[in-house]
Amino acid sequence: MVLSRRKYIKRMILMLLVLSALLPCGALLLNLFIIRIPEVNAIALFCFLIPAFFILMGIIYLFIRYHTPKRYIKNNRIMNSIENNLISIGAYMPKTDAPYVVLPQIRIKNDVIYISLKNLKIRRQIEQFKSTFSTALPGEYIVDDIELSSNSNVLKIVYDDLSKYKQETYSVKEYKLLIDTFSPMDFYFDKKHIVNLNSYPMWSIIGGTGSGKTIMAQQLLLQAVIKGFETHVFDCKHTYGMFRNYTDYLTDSSEILLGLSDLEKEMNQRYADLEPLWDINPRATAFDLGYKPVFILVEEYAVLQ
Repeated sequence: MVLSRRKYIKRMILMLLVLSALLPCGALLLNLFIIRIPEVNAIALFCFLIPAFFILMGIIYLFIRYHTPKRYIKNNRIMNSIENNLISIGAYMPKTDAPYVVLPQIRIKNDVIYISLKNLKIRRQIEQFKSTFSTALPGEYIVDDIELSSNSNVLKIVYDDLSKYKQETYSVKEYKLLIDTFSPMDFYFDKKHIVNLNSYPMWSIIGGTGSGKTIMAQQLLLQAVIKGFETHVFDCKHTYGMFRNYTDYLTDSSEILLGLSDLEKEMNQRYADLEPLWDINPRATAFDLGYKPVFILVEEYAVLQ
């Protein structure tokens, strides 16, 4: 098993502290039942106080740095996960004649992980396997964003602690008022996550059974209806029947194919109408010409294929 230098040093310190505490205890027991020399008790007690002093200093240091044991445990778990991921992708430097490897510097501060990329070999490995960090954290933490610093010397991983997440609840009226406060192309997930469709026009929602794919899609569809989008639901599995009165809701494969053909014609017409406008404003959209935005939800794309 490949060990990081941090883990190796921690294990060595722990082993030394345990041994330095056990030896005086062993000497006390030996003196109590066999040797019975009074001076041995005093020496053993003094030797026991030395590791106790360092343990106390360590506890004080951890308290000053982390304030609570919970925060230390959290940071340690995240650090272990990141180190394991770095080792698994080969982003480390072997240490000659040493039982550990050298990893890039890792700092954790305010729910952001900073990984130094000053070593060229390590930087190449991390850039190649950057996507692996999106699932590298323990289960209760999710990665919000992964980005390189402006000088490309640091990889920043922004994450959320799900244990702190409080579910937002709204009545239908409150939800509609909330959605109406955002621009038409902004879709709301929670207070920290608002996504613009111009930046992300096509989404694929992937997850295991019971992970919330349908709930997420329903939220997006509901917002599209509230915003007055032209909405189309191609639902081979009959999952979104509650929206049939508010959308172009199709379940039969032949009807879906005709619906897709009509949509293609409409998109081609919008494209033709937009071409003259792009000479004036390259960022113009069909929305600027008075067209409604189109929202298309395909339930189980593989089934549709």
